[in-house]
Formats: sequence, structure tokens, C-alpha cells
Amino acid sequence: MKFIFLGGICPRSQKDKLYSICNGPVQPAAETFQWNIIEGIEKNIRQDLKIISAYFIGTYPKHCKDIIIKGYKWSDEEHKYAYSIGFVNLKIIQHFSKYRNIIKLIKKNKNEYCDEPTTLLIYSAYFPFLKVAKYMKKNFANVNICLIVPDLPEFIGCGSKNKLYHKLTALYSKRTVMKLIKYIDYFVLLTEQMNDRINIYNKPYVVIEGIVSPRDSKNNINAENQNTDHKEKDITVHEEKIIMYSGTLQRKYGIPYLLEAFKYIDDKQYQLLICGDGEAKKDIINASKKDCRIKYLGLLDREKVLELQGKATLLVNPRQNNEEYTKYSFPSKIMEYLLSGKPVIAYELDGMPEEYRNYIFYVKDNSACSLAQEIIRVASMPEEQRISIGERARSFVLIQKNYIVQTAKILEMLKYNEDSK
Repeated sequence: MKFIFLGGICPRSQKDKLYSICNGPVQPAAETFQWNIIEGIEKNIRQDLKIISAYFIGTYPKHCKDIIIKGYKWSDEEHKYAYSIGFVNLKIIQHFSKYRNIIKLIKKNKNEYCDEPTTLLIYSAYFPFLKVAKYMKKNFANVNICLIVPDLPEFIGCGSKNKLYHKLTALYSKRTVMKLIKYIDYFVLLTEQMNDRINIYNKPYVVIEGIVSPRDSKNNINAENQNTDHKEKDITVHEEKIIMYSGTLQRKYGIPYLLEAFKYIDDKQYQLLICGDGEAKKDIINASKKDCRIKYLGLLDREKVLELQGKATLLVNPRQNNEEYTKYSFPSKIMEYLLSGKPVIAYELDGMPEEYRNYIFYVKDNSACSLAQEIIRVASMPEEQRISIGERARSFVLIQKNYIVQTAKILEMLKYNEDSK
């Protein structure tokens, strides 16, 4: 059996170049998740996947400097057949441009892709990709489609400032996706609740709420290769209790509650470090002007973020369980936080499996005061106890949620075995 991966990844060798033309983050969590899926499956089947990628980036001119994204073939030590698709990077047009160019690539190289039984792994319920699934099912008899669903289409981009544009595009995307979902043979979902919303034909599915690789850990970063170009901030990490948040800075993700909670903490030893980008950045900067213990570090590269996590006392995810979409999401930062080996404070979201109760400190209610109390309680624990708790959580995700174990569940669903080769 042959495997093709269709997603939005960037070759690691081209990451800096891509970031240089984008005004803002290029979905690092999605990048990490996709690479872990690819490399986990490759470890399990002992062969390389063929990759087709169309970047998940913002459009020209607001979010990207280039109106034309050039396509190219790339390869590394493992991937002999990998293509980054070119497209016209304008609102709305980019979706149809990506679809057209993916189909052109498949037609040109059809013998390379579908000369034997093939599974097409698609990352995200992105309607151009599902139109590709329709094309493949109608033109190749020996193709099965497995859709990996990190977000339901109606919730993608739900933090957008352009509410009208988002509502219209989300409505179109949802309707289009649900018409195309009949071409999907298998689903990989982040939460059990997703199944009721998107798997309307009751196809086989598996829940993979998160996935980690040892390469994502601070313990596996070579200090000599770390980026030292960042301007050093005034960060003291020896005596203070360092509370840290890293990720997308959307208000709906609880940033205002985190800032409000910090007001209830009078102790001067506490510092709140926040890094990332998004609409709540202004709120953080304003709060830092009033309270010098709050430090906004900007948008940092992944290596720097992991380094700071390693120096933190605890990590916090302030996303509250007060909206419908929390049933259909599992925050990727939870896996990153647990992998850090530091205690993690969060709200218990409806989409989070019960087993995580053993490794996360949950806030008892949605008040800012309760969040502050939990921060103080955990930060006041003896250091040895915090280290023990953090390391136990780290072992949990490394052993039970690693990229080989999690992707083996996908292959089991696909009924892949040695005889499938």
C-alpha cells in the first residue's frame, strides 16, 4: 500500500524563507502536528510518504508580502516525492488556485501516485482538499481517503476581526465540506464529540487528541543551534515564580481572564511572561505598563519558547469551557505544555479525555479569582513536588501519546499490516 499526505506543511529547510514573507505566525502548532503524523506513520510502515503541500498562510497584502507563491519539488533524506504547490495568494482566489494546481500535479504524475492501492491522508477539513478527494475517488479505483480533522469548518478562523467575512466564508466552507464528506472513507478526530458533527455517514474513525515527538521537547534542543538574535528582555528566572503563557493571543482564548487573575496576586516574586501574537496583544502591553511583573515578549521562534518554558515555574492555559467550540477542540498547547515537564494549569474543556485529569491542575470555576488561587497554590508547592508532577506528566505524553503510538492507531483503523505493503 502507498501513502500520500496532502496538507499545508513547509519543508524545514524553507521555514525561515517562508516566515520572512509572512506578517505573523505561520501556524506552528499545525506544522508540528502534521510532521508528527508524517514521521509517525513512516516509522510504523518503514517507508516514506509522498507529500503534497499547499501552505496554510495569510493572504496578500495584509498577511503576506507575496501575491504569487511559487511551487517547487523538494526532497530530503526521506522524502523523494514532495511538492509544494504554487498558488495565487489573494483572498478567496487562493482556495481555487490551490485546488487547480494540486489537480494539475496529480494528472501530470498519476502513475507516480496511484499505480497501486493508495491511502490519501488529508490534513484539515479544508474544502479545496476535499474537492481533491472527490477527484481522486472518481478517477482512481484503488484510493481510500482518510481525513484528519483538527478543527470543524464552522470554527476555523473564529477569532477573526473581520466578522462578516469570517461568517460568510465559514458558512460557505461548512456547506461545501458537508457536500464533499461522502468521499471520505476514514476520519481522524481530535475529540469524540466531533464524530457527531462531521461523520454523518458513520465511517470508521479514531480519536487522536494530540501527538508529541521527542524532537518537540526542550530536552532535545541543541543549545548551540538556538537562535540568539532576539533582543534579550529583562527576565529574572532565579528567585521569581514564573507564570508563562505561549500561543495565539485571542481574547476568546482567555487572555483577559489571565490578566485579571494576575491582579489578585500581590506577591512581587510572581512574574507573568506572555509570548505570541494576536488581537489581545494590546491588552497585554497595556497591562504591562500598569504592572511591571507582566512582560510581553512578542512573537518568538519555537526554540526560544521551549527554552523559556524550561525556566518557568508553571504554564497556564486560560481558555475557558464556556463556548460550544470547546467540545470540538483539544488545545495543541496542552501537549506542548505537558511535554515541557512543568506543572500545567488549565480549565477542563469538554473535549478533553478523562485521563488528563491525572496530569493537569484544573481551575474549579470560570472566575479570575479561582484562576489566581490555583496559580498561587501550585506555585507555592515545594520545588521537588512540582518537578515530580511535571516529569510524571511528561512521561505520560512521551510514552502514551508519542508519534509512533498515536499513528499506529490510525494504521490499525486503516487495517494496515505487513501484508498491505
